[in-house]
Amino acid sequence: MGFKNTMSAVLLALLAVGCVSTNEQIGMLKSGVKSWNRLRQVNLSFQPNLEGAGLAGTNLRDADLRGANLRDADLRGADLHGARLKGADLRAANLEGANLEGADFKDASLRGAYLVGDNLRGADFQGANLKNVSLWGGANLEGVNLRGADLEGANLKDANCRGALLMGAQLKNADLRGSYLVGAHFQDANLRGADMGGANLLGTDLAGAILFKTVLQGANLRRAGLGGADLQKTDLRGADLEQADLHDAILMGADLRGADLQEANLLGAELVNTDISKVASFYRARLDPKLMEEIKSSWPEKLAAVMDDSKRRTVVNGGEPVTGNPDPEK
Repeated sequence: MGFKNTMSAVLLALLAVGCVSTNEQIGMLKSGVKSWNRLRQVNLSFQPNLEGAGLAGTNLRDADLRGANLRDADLRGADLHGARLKGADLRAANLEGANLEGADFKDASLRGAYLVGDNLRGADFQGANLKNVSLWGGANLEGVNLRGADLEGANLKDANCRGALLMGAQLKNADLRGSYLVGAHFQDANLRGADMGGANLLGTDLAGAILFKTVLQGANLRRAGLGGADLQKTDLRGADLEQADLHDAILMGADLRGADLQEANLLGAELVNTDISKVASFYRARLDPKLMEEIKSSWPEKLAAVMDDSKRRTVVNGGEPVTGNPDPEK
């Protein structure tokens, strides 16, 4: 029997009785992913304990880390392309600058993890716990599967979430300011109190989403799908809602100062206690007959087209344009 085969046999025997220390497991993993994966295939009951492991810059491509304990692990700059981390514990782990492209994090716990500057393109976080994660600084989440994930309080400022799947996700009080969300899917997601000021939501599907007290000031919502969405007390100041679908949406108490609703679909929308007097334009909007008559009677100029961006913003507060991101809970 060769030396490598002998060592593998010894390691298997130790794994079987749970006698391999954390440091020994780290050494095994660093010695080569292929050998590590073979050991895991042979011993299916082995649950890796890598808590606090120093794995910065390590090549972990395609590593089998399912169910592993990686709590507080240092994974800065690690290559986890295609790694399997389903059900893993990565709470408070530092993954700054790591390559997570195509990795499987289904049902994993990443609460409080640090993922700043990471490449998460094509990764799968379905059902994962991502509460309070830090993903600011232009993280790439293009096409990422976040169905049903918990992102409450997450920092996604300036992130690229183009085409991301966020159906049914929890994003309460999340920070999405300036994020690129073109073509993302937020159907039935909970965005209560989230800050999406200045975000690009062109063509984004938000049907049935909860946007109660959400900040969408200055956001690009052109052609966005908001049918049946809850937009009560939502800040839509200066938002571009041209051609947006708002049918049956609840807009009670929403702030629409300077919002552009040209060609928007507002049929069946609930606008009780909503001040529409400062909307920039309802040009060619689809409106219920009663609302149309009210606008024709009181503000006929709002049925004219808005020609440029400067006309989309209502001047308030003594001639100064609306600025700032108010507290969503107030």
